[in-house]
Amino acid sequence: DALADDPEAARTHLLRARNLARESLAEARRSVWALRPEILEQRDLISSIASLVGELTRESPIPIEFTSHGTPRPLMYEMESDLLRLCQEALTNALRHARAANLRVAVTFDPQHVQLCVEDDGQGFDPSLQPHGGGFGLQGMQERVERWGGHLTLASQPGQGTRLMVRAPVPEPA
Repeated sequence: DALADDPEAARTHLLRARNLARESLAEARRSVWALRPEILEQRDLISSIASLVGELTRESPIPIEFTSHGTPRPLMYEMESDLLRLCQEALTNALRHARAANLRVAVTFDPQHVQLCVEDDGQGFDPSLQPHGGGFGLQGMQERVERWGGHLTLASQPGQGTRLMVRAPVPEPA
């Protein structure tokens, strides 16, 4: 109603509504990240990622190769949940934006670390030019990985594909 009578007041209301919607979406995404994925209640991390890859492969014409190396060890449930969500986000981004012919996911356990690698042979991008606020965001991913003492590396260039690598220490069993 204000648009016809007072366009500037209408603009102010619309900007406020847009900001509120963005904040609500960000809060909803934070809540989703906080939930433990149901699949991890029934399976271990390796089986859960394999299931995710299988599901995404059925829904996409792009093949996704999954490998695991080393002897899987139990992780803190927050770490397992975050690794599964990071893998899901990286694969979803690649399927939507990369224009890749192939995707690869690898999980590697060594005695002190777990490593997740998601890579594609797609069009790549310049990570410094990525907008903030889309998806869960690289910053959010980085913060989650650092929370459990890990390190996230993103390597991508236009025309060169993308590689997301997460490496984190695995605590010694009690």
